[in-house]
Amino acid sequence: MFMAMGTNDAVVPYDTQKRSIRLAELKLGVYPNRATVTGSCGRSPDAGLELQTYNYLGGHAPPPEVPKLVADFFRRHTLSRG
Repeated sequence: MFMAMGTNDAVVPYDTQKRSIRLAELKLGVYPNRATVTGSCGRSPDAGLELQTYNYLGGHAPPPEVPKLVADFFRRHTLSRG
């Protein structure tokens, strides 16, 4: 799961978005104490699952770097057709 959230989002308040991270961790069974962090990106892989979060200074519209982060995320999680 990839989650990007703006600290000044007027549509979905940042505090609400931050609370949803814990719900996603519980649902996916990923654990923050096993996470690796690069910049504002955090990865919590466990049992082949990954939760990547990206917090940015801004509103509801994601900044220009987010599409590449999302594409990279999905490249790591392509389904093999064997």
